Amino acid sequence: MKRTLKFSPLLLIILLLNFSCSKDDDIQINLKDLKVTVDENPANGQVLGQVQTDNNSSLSFSITTQTPAGALAIEKKTGKLTVADAILFDFETNPTITATVSAEGAQNTAKITINLNNLKELTTEDFSVTIDENPINGDTIGIVQATSDGTVSYSLLSQTPEGALNINTSTGELTVADATLFDFEVNPVITAIISVDNSGNTQNVTATINLTDVNEVSLQDFTTTIDENPVNGQSLGVVQVTGGEALIFNITSQTPNGALSINANTGELTVVDATLFDFEINPVITATISVDNSGSMQHLTATINLTNINEVSIQDFTATIDENPANGQSLGIVQATGDGTLSFSITSQTPGGALSINASTGELTVADATLFDYETNPAITATVTVDNAGNTESADVTINLTNVNELSIQQFNTTIDENSTNGSVLGTVQTNGIGILSFSIASQTPAGALSINASTGELTIADATLFDFETNPTITANISVSNSEGIETAIATVNLNDVNEIGEFKYGGVIFWLDPSDISHGLVCTVSDFPIIGGWGCQGTNIAGAIGTEIGQGQANTTAILAECATAGIAADIASNSTSGGYSDWFLPSKDALQEMHTHRATINNTAVLNGGSNLASGVFYWSSSQNDSNTAWLIYFDNNGAAFFLNKGTAGSNIKMRAVRAF
Repeated sequence: MKRTLKFSPLLLIILLLNFSCSKDDDIQINLKDLKVTVDENPANGQVLGQVQTDNNSSLSFSITTQTPAGALAIEKKTGKLTVADAILFDFETNPTITATVSAEGAQNTAKITINLNNLKELTTEDFSVTIDENPINGDTIGIVQATSDGTVSYSLLSQTPEGALNINTSTGELTVADATLFDFEVNPVITAIISVDNSGNTQNVTATINLTDVNEVSLQDFTTTIDENPVNGQSLGVVQVTGGEALIFNITSQTPNGALSINANTGELTVVDATLFDFEINPVITATISVDNSGSMQHLTATINLTNINEVSIQDFTATIDENPANGQSLGIVQATGDGTLSFSITSQTPGGALSINASTGELTVADATLFDYETNPAITATVTVDNAGNTESADVTINLTNVNELSIQQFNTTIDENSTNGSVLGTVQTNGIGILSFSIASQTPAGALSINASTGELTIADATLFDFETNPTITANISVSNSEGIETAIATVNLNDVNEIGEFKYGGVIFWLDPSDISHGLVCTVSDFPIIGGWGCQGTNIAGAIGTEIGQGQANTTAILAECATAGIAADIASNSTSGGYSDWFLPSKDALQEMHTHRATINNTAVLNGGSNLASGVFYWSSSQNDSNTAWLIYFDNNGAAFFLNKGTAGSNIKMRAVRAF
């Protein structure tokens, strides 16, 4: 049997209601965080966004917290966020604004983050000022005020009347551009629209300049023409003014500065500094003059044109020189200036004839040097005139002379042979001076060589041993001469001639004999001996040309020997072939010459050794060139006595020596 289940309508409704209520109790509502970015400086009431829920439920919203406080507002029913206090939306102060939003029935709170964009900010103020009419061009009116975080530039967009104002593009300073437009009767108010720009952020401000009507006077610019070079205090004229009462005049600027002055009550202009009234420097002098009319200021221009005149000026001349100048000596140039060609002349002088002057240049020179004597004319004076095309000026010339010590001494120079004798007169030191002169040797090199007569200045040899060319080729001394006026010094120089002396190393050897009649001639010997192998030579042969024994016959003897005896290695051959000392004219000495060598053997030995040679041997024989007979020739035995011997011409051995000689 089928059963049918039936529901009553009432039961169905109850079931549905129960199900629906159970489902509503399980719904969860969540708030979503809100994060937006806006420019700083919004307007109050500006919408920033809306707090969203996850199921778009209608709730009741409120701000739980916010930083900074009071910045935000929220619509309770919609969750729409708006600006509550715009001044808090400043990037520099609050770059981020935060809040916490809650809603009735919501499971959570929403975090609100408002990030601000930094903007270029600019604030400006309209400009308004009141000034007196009739300012002057360039007067400052004021500065347009603007603040910004960047660079601000200013420009005039428009102005009424046109051209009245200027503005500094960097500072915003307003100045008078055309003072004629600042006339209360024509333009009681001057206006302008000014653009202020901050990197593209631009605002316009209005500038208003209200003019005050002043009691005006009529001014005329002042112009006059005068000759250059006026005098201080000279009147130039009176500034012409009509109208007004109790006017006050003042010079606000002038070129050149300090040239003019003005009477504050009458407006009379006068010269203050006449030196500035020079056509060549300032052909025109100008000034700006203010006229104060009970606080109302007006300005006019004064112009003084200078006329160029023919000018000449000359300066006094003073110089100080030593007495006793030379004729023609320049004393200096008289300084003068003028516009044209200048001509100089001496109109008077004391003493007469002392000076001359170049007519074209003004150069003063000595005309008569004898007048420039301190003892006679300690000061020389003159009057000099300079002429500039008929315009003349004069100046005083003063030449002061300095008294000088007129004592003088000449340098002393002489040349003498060395080896003079003590007391020999060298000469007299020449001097010039007044009064008693006294001579002395202040110093000398070598010391003690010279002496001087204190009264006459005669120089003589004090120590002849110092007059040796080889040791002191030049002898010098400082000589002083004094008188009542002072002291002067000079140098005495004695140059020595080198003369030939026994024992000197010259002409290739050692001098051992000098010609008594002319010591520029004599004989020298080599510094060393020559070994003899073949003896004298020509044993058994009579050589008639070799018998000379006197000094000076050795060369002829040697020539004769070599002509008769050609044997190599004999004494004459060795001597004639010697190149000792760079000479090739050596020969055997004669007997008497060899005897002279023996006499000076000690001196010869000293010089020979010093010049790389050797001593003359002692206890040996030295060949001469003098033949005794066909089998023998003369020798000198070098011991204390130096006796002469003759031996066979062929004699040779270690005790037989030879030393060559040559003549000079």
